[in-house]
Amino acid sequence: SGLLPGTKMLLGEAKESAVERILKTKVSFLADHVSINHMESSTAQDTSSKTKVPTTYLRTVCHTSLRPSFAWVNCDVILPHLVESFPLDVVAAPRSVYSVKGTDSGSVLLHTWLHEHQFEWLKSLSGRDEMQRWVSSLKLEDTTEFCEG
Repeated sequence: SGLLPGTKMLLGEAKESAVERILKTKVSFLADHVSINHMESSTAQDTSSKTKVPTTYLRTVCHTSLRPSFAWVNCDVILPHLVESFPLDVVAAPRSVYSVKGTDSGSVLLHTWLHEHQFEWLKSLSGRDEMQRWVSSLKLEDTTEFCEG
């Protein structure tokens, strides 16, 4: 799915600490190779689906850069074939996709860098459907080498 890694902040936790926790638990292969550029925070009011109580949600998006210390040469790069049903502006700037060993036994995570409009399209219903179709077409064999940083 096209999701940014995220988490709920712990009681009293600073947003910088939450970002560090995300890096160490959800993208650990990158954790020591990321520089934080800036953070954008926003709030939204909604009714909690769990408690049915009016709730204020805080969302912080952290913009980062990958340091040159990360050796992508240790990664298996999947060169994605262009999916004909992807909009032209989504596939106009092809990206490498990196396979990463997941934290669950046998799981594989796919990582790539996207422009905002590409990410927004992949979050749409048609984008999710097309991405699922594309991922299903990949042949990720047991012999695939994974990024280890």
